[in-house]
Amino acid sequence: MRFLFLAALVALPSTASAQLRISVGAGAGLSGSTDESLSYGTGAPVVMGEIVRPFLPGIGLGAEVDYWKGTVSHVAFATALAQAHIPVIPLYFKAGLGYGNGDPDGNGNVAGLAGQLGAMYDITFPGAPVALTVFANALYAHARLRSVQTVDAGLAITWR
Repeated sequence: MRFLFLAALVALPSTASAQLRISVGAGAGLSGSTDESLSYGTGAPVVMGEIVRPFLPGIGLGAEVDYWKGTVSHVAFATALAQAHIPVIPLYFKAGLGYGNGDPDGNGNVAGLAGQLGAMYDITFPGAPVALTVFANALYAHARLRSVQTVDAGLAITWR
């Protein structure tokens, strides 16, 4: 986490000139396997890092990493994503594909193709190059015998 924060601070000057969005945040998540309902999943802290570059007006392309760490288990997702910005308000919707890996319930490692759906809302400060961002994600990693499902939400600092 400290490395992500320091890397974001170093990248801050280039962020403003390149119009990238770099978000680093933390929150809470619920993760479980598809052996049972997600309501039986385990809650734990989550950290998130995201970088998105504008591609077309209102559309950005980038990557996101989410890491959920339970007491005896963990889950990590890395996805390439497309992010759409609602022009009138600082609301973003995202969808991505990538890779998920981990052991959400202590019953063995699961790894496979992952999908992500999420939303972000920026709380902006006049004249500031940063925003406080509220984020929420639903992530799913498909494997042959069982799959991993995770939902998370939290707060991030976004350089834009």
